[in-house]
Amino acid sequence: MSYRTVKADSETVRRQNRHLILDRVRRHGSVSRTWLAASTQLSSATISAITGDLIAEGALIEARGKRPAGTPRGRPQVRLKLNPDFARVVGVLASVEEIGVVVADYSGATVASRKTSIAGARLGARETVEAIAGEIEAALATENIPLDTVRRQVVAVQGIVDASRQRLLWTPFSTVRDINLAEPLGARLGVPTSVVNDCATMVEGLHWAEPDRYSGDFVVVLVGCGVGMGLYLNGRNFSGWRSSAAELGHTIHRPEGALCRCGRHGCIEAYSGDYAIWRTANGLDPKTNPAFINPSAEEMADLASRARAGDDAALLAFRDAGTALGHGLARVFALVDPRKIVFTGTGMPYFDLLEPHIRKGYDDGLVEALFYPLEFDLVADETALVFKGTVMDALSALDRDISRAAHASAVPAADRNASSLS
Repeated sequence: MSYRTVKADSETVRRQNRHLILDRVRRHGSVSRTWLAASTQLSSATISAITGDLIAEGALIEARGKRPAGTPRGRPQVRLKLNPDFARVVGVLASVEEIGVVVADYSGATVASRKTSIAGARLGARETVEAIAGEIEAALATENIPLDTVRRQVVAVQGIVDASRQRLLWTPFSTVRDINLAEPLGARLGVPTSVVNDCATMVEGLHWAEPDRYSGDFVVVLVGCGVGMGLYLNGRNFSGWRSSAAELGHTIHRPEGALCRCGRHGCIEAYSGDYAIWRTANGLDPKTNPAFINPSAEEMADLASRARAGDDAALLAFRDAGTALGHGLARVFALVDPRKIVFTGTGMPYFDLLEPHIRKGYDDGLVEALFYPLEFDLVADETALVFKGTVMDALSALDRDISRAAHASAVPAADRNASSLS
């Protein structure tokens, strides 16, 4: 078998090198040109040329550092950092409970935010677009941020999206399936738009917040009003071929079992979501429509107190919920074997009631050769993860846009090998 080597042209190399430099500055903050050359293995001439372009374009700015005490006199080292005022990006969370918006500057710092309850709402396709667009405009207005400074926006939704990050295939807050969301929302505001699953952004948020701890392979499981999962595999956020995939909550636990919010019977969520736990604990028919069950945080806290006091019905509900989650996770670990699992969501205050049954369900669901003890991390604030993930997703997309910009610098011959991010 013969192989053909494809040589990258200078324009491709230039784009890759621009992206490599932007990525290094974004991940490490204020850095020197010397450090960039050492970290990227690009020549000093290439670093100077590309950073000069990025400064001229407004993406980077120079900052003179302080000279350390005891060092010889002279000019302090010039460091490079992202220009916060270069652009704005928007991150949105649209769930069955609320629509939340965060506006961030180019460095990733939040400059405006807003949220509005939509609890109980069942929106049509056009209403969904208008509701999200209206909240974005309102968030910008709170700080008098011009819409034309926004260069990218990412909408995280509770539900299933397509692999192209354009269509909302299903969500519990809409009456319509397969909504073309990104295109009309982008056209409405004049901003390139992507739509992602909320749990996928939680994975992204964790990775950017603590890259040393959350890299390689790990899983995020959301437990609350629904059950969701995000997968970070082989150093990347996982998505399926057709859809966002990783729908742990909507895999079947018991065929023809309890009614799920998605309309099917027997899903893991139909046993482990807060509405399911409430339904079981209060002796309701398992086929009772979840649309009519929306327990508050206070009601779930009271239910947890009942269980801790020994209430049999409440204990049964949490046992069933934990067992369903454990069985589901056993399938995940048998298939992809991730290193770490992170639980988050509004279910964290009663996680102590779920954990022993999650572990038992996991143990019962795996053959001995695949079994190893689970390592759990708990994160209380899932919305913070979503907003971190959506903002970093939007900024990463903007960095790629900037890398493809038309401004051209010469690429020294020594650097004409295509670079890759590491």
